[in-house]
Amino acid sequence: MLLGLDLIRHLTGEITQEWQDVESKDEKEKERDELLKLVHDVVPYLMAHNAEPEACDILTEVEKLTELEQYVDKSAYPRVCLYLRR
Repeated sequence: MLLGLDLIRHLTGEITQEWQDVESKDEKEKERDELLKLVHDVVPYLMAHNAEPEACDILTEVEKLTELEQYVDKSAYPRVCLYLRR
């Protein structure tokens, strides 16, 4: 289980780096849409495995923190709020 979470954390770093690299490319919209699909697959996994900070961070990096609400459940809410207040 831990190996899977480590892999997902590594993937979030790769997505973030690619997102930043896409800003300087011409086909920005298409590539960002593909990256957002990955983000929407990764964030629920992170939330389900108590990795709320990583979920918040990747949503922030791809400028989609406003979508966080759809991923937060009753048990994660306190941890997400605590992290965002820092």
